[in-house]
Formats: sequence, structure tokens, C-alpha cells
Amino acid sequence: MKRVAIPPEVLAKAAQHAGIKGWPPFLPNELSRQQEFENRVEDSINAVRMTFADRPIRKAATRIKHYAQQLGHELQTSGLSQWMLPSDTEALNEALDWVIKIMLGFEGKETKYPGTRTTAIRNQFIEWLLDAAREAGGKLTYNARTERGSLVEVVDLLRPYLPAEFKRGLSASNLHRVRNAWARKHGRKAVGAKTGKIIFKGTNFSLRPNS
Repeated sequence: MKRVAIPPEVLAKAAQHAGIKGWPPFLPNELSRQQEFENRVEDSINAVRMTFADRPIRKAATRIKHYAQQLGHELQTSGLSQWMLPSDTEALNEALDWVIKIMLGFEGKETKYPGTRTTAIRNQFIEWLLDAAREAGGKLTYNARTERGSLVEVVDLLRPYLPAEFKRGLSASNLHRVRNAWARKHGRKAVGAKTGKIIFKGTNFSLRPNS
């Protein structure tokens, strides 16, 4: 399956909904937070599209996941990390975690949510969007009373670029359920069914596959 390019104006609108500011990067050749968010969104869409591709893709994902896990183990046990800057070690660990997470999506072996493989992949995609916004300094919200919010706006904006398997399962009620599970995992108060309020207790990497 060929990689799809999301129109820049669509990605920019998604960043706007997530409240992400286009602050300039601190270092030369570094991406801005908005660019990081847009790259992550496009990568996530292509990841779920490729998930439903043919079997060789899933086999390759299994191998890559294994290599990433092996590399992470070597990094921890070799003693090399003591000679590295803490920020470099953290960046490597985050990169490996992200590779493993993406490859699990390609494999379709996520069992965190009940239901079919397609359901698990849909829910994982929602979490990727939430992760991308949080790590870029923004947030995707949901109001239980109105069944609206920036999460709903971004998902609606991206629907035309998602695979056919996503035509169902992205209802407001499902977005609400997945977002609440994600919020609890990240130490945030879930959206209340009565109040619809969200309270943040805390707050943040992008791998670009070859074209």
C-alpha cells in the first residue's frame, strides 16, 4: 500500500484544534512542535493504513519489533548508557518504545481493548492522536454533555484519509471511552459523564518512515 500524504492545510487545522502553537525550534534543523505533531498524525494514519495491508508487512513488523526490543535490552545491560548523556539515553528509549508501539499496531496483536483486531487498531489510533497532542504541548478534549470537543473535530477532519475499516467505531461514545482510559493511564482526571470537565495534572519524538 502506498503511503498517503495528508494535505498541509488539513494537518495545520488539526494542530489548531489541538491548541498547538507553532513556536520556532530551539536548535538548527529541529522541528517545531507543530511540525512534530503534524508528522506524528500523518505517520499514525499511514501506520493504520499499512496495518490492513498484506501479510509480509506484518511479518516485517514482527522482525523490526524484535530488533527494537533487543536493542533496548543491549542498551540497558551493556553499560554503554553510563557513558551517555541522560537526555540521549531518554531519547533513545523513547524512540525504541515508539517503534515497538507502531510495530504492534502493524502486527495487529494489541489486546488492550475488547473486541476484534480492527477495534483494537481503531482505539490505538485514537491514543496515538492523544499522545501526539500531549507531546507537542497541546491537548485533545471531549465534552460528555455536548459530545463534542477538539478530539471529535480532529477525528472528523482525518476521516477521509483513514482506511475503510474505520468507517465505524469512531463514534463520540467510543472516543469518550478511549479518551477516559488514556487519561487515567496518564494520571489525568477522566471526563465526567455529568460535568464534562477535564482536569490536567501534568503534561512530551517523531520517527519518519521512508517514503
